[in-house]
Amino acid sequence: ALTASRPPTVIIGSIAVGSSAFDSYRADPSISNVSVKVDYVAFSLTPSLYDALMKGEVEVAILPADLAGLAILNSNDTYVIALDYPLFQAIIVPANSTITSPAQLGGKTVAIPVGTGTYYLFEVMMKALYNLTVSTNETGPNVIHVINVAPGEVIDAVATGSAQAGVIWQPMLAIAQTQYHMRVLA
Repeated sequence: ALTASRPPTVIIGSIAVGSSAFDSYRADPSISNVSVKVDYVAFSLTPSLYDALMKGEVEVAILPADLAGLAILNSNDTYVIALDYPLFQAIIVPANSTITSPAQLGGKTVAIPVGTGTYYLFEVMMKALYNLTVSTNETGPNVIHVINVAPGEVIDAVATGSAQAGVIWQPMLAIAQTQYHMRVLA
C-alpha cells in the first residue's frame, strides 16, 4: 500500500514580542508554497533564543543581526540565510579621510565598544568580506586594531585622531554625520 510522505519539520525560534518577517507566516502558514512543517517556538528573551540556537534546540532563529554575527563566531555550523531588518549601525570616518572602503581598514585603528553585538558583527563581516582580523591586541597590515571605547566616545576617538574610523549605531550615527560631518564608509 502507498502511504503519503510527511513533510520535513523545521523548528524555528523567534521573540514572542516585536515583529519579524516570519510574522506573516505564523498568522497564515498557507502563504508558503514550500512543503515543510514548521514548529514555532516563541522566546521571551533574545539571549534565550540565542542559547537555544547554540544548543541545537531550534534550527532557524530570527535574531538581531549582531547576535547572528556572534552565533557565526561561536559555531562552525551557523549560517546567516537572510537579514530581517536593515541595520542602523555604520563604520564612520572623518570627511577628509582617504579611506574609501572597509578593505582599507587593515593596519588602521578603529574605535568600537568591544563586547557589543555591533562589535561581533563587525568582526564577522571584516573577516568574511575582506579577510581582515579584528583584534584589541594585535597589529599588522591584515589586522584592524580596535580600541575599546564607550558608545558615546566613538565620535571623539575619530574626531581627535585616536582612531581612523569608528563603528557606531543610532542616534550617535546621526550626530557624527550632522554635527561632525563624518562620512559613512559602510
